[in-house]
Amino acid sequence: MEGKHLTNDNVATVRNAYQIAERKDLEAWIDSFTPDGVFTDNSVGATYRGRELAEPVRNYGTAFSNMHRELYQIYVDGNVVVV
Repeated sequence: MEGKHLTNDNVATVRNAYQIAERKDLEAWIDSFTPDGVFTDNSVGATYRGRELAEPVRNYGTAFSNMHRELYQIYVDGNVVVV
């Protein structure tokens, strides 16, 4: 039962992260990561850490001001959540 709860927590964390990015709340976005957390943007081949974590949210929000993030499908395999 513990594993199922952990999976649900992970999905909730991903959903929350998308909501934070949608609001362009840069501080909440940074705070949603652990101190050693990273965000990899495969579309540009960049990995962000620390205060740099705000860059992709800021950059995409500036470049595409009408862009909205939607989760169409979430795949879960154990402790891994893929969107």
